[in-house]
Amino acid sequence: MTASWMMSAVPVLIAMVIVAGCKDCEKARAGRSVVARGGDASTGSEIVEDTDTEPAEETLWVRSGKPPTDQMIMDAVGTREGLAPTLLGEGTPVSDGLFMRLIVQPPFVVAMLVSEHEGKAQIESRVKLPIDTLNLDTNAPVVMAQEVLDVDSDDELEVSLALVFDTHPQASGTGSHREQAFILDMDPVPRVAFTTITHTEPLSGAGAMTDLVTKIADADGDGHADIHVSGKQCIGKACTPMDMTYFYNDASDSWAEKQ
Repeated sequence: MTASWMMSAVPVLIAMVIVAGCKDCEKARAGRSVVARGGDASTGSEIVEDTDTEPAEETLWVRSGKPPTDQMIMDAVGTREGLAPTLLGEGTPVSDGLFMRLIVQPPFVVAMLVSEHEGKAQIESRVKLPIDTLNLDTNAPVVMAQEVLDVDSDDELEVSLALVFDTHPQASGTGSHREQAFILDMDPVPRVAFTTITHTEPLSGAGAMTDLVTKIADADGDGHADIHVSGKQCIGKACTPMDMTYFYNDASDSWAEKQ
């Protein structure tokens, strides 16, 4: 199986592997979770009410299999310090009544697994995407690609994702316009298994530009897809070729360059 992302132009190529723990994995795999009175299953938190009253019994959350509406999700997310979150793109069905949704919760972009039960949404788990200095004052992030597939051939689903966004100015220059690719492992909770910036260009003035192509294919014959990134970085008319391969690691269920 092969797949490819094609993005255009990055003075810095970043590859990250984030391995997250999971204390609620068995609940997530079972297709159900238990929360008390508006709790967030991703954090195990509960909304604490009047301590003089008897605590309410826990409610068994049974996923209906239907996607929660945007309003249901917004009600479940709420607001923080007056900053209203914004949903990005469309919901992606993953499995067992779970749907992956992206949301901007300033200053972060968050991938969430959500479900529906009796007209309400629940955030079952979530992960912040590693995006550097997101600038929401210029343009909102845009989802360029979003696909569910078994990228690494391990019989578990991942989400292949590409986002376009602007960054804040750095000390050495202006902000930049970027494209960044992600592979999010979805089993049993969302986790960033790989990410790399595939395009960047200055929002104003001169600066480095990079064109990269990311291809997914088994490079070492181990039966799992690897990630090949190639292209060029240019400053003015002077260009430098870029060529890297990130190999799948079965132990961490993620990708990294071989040392």
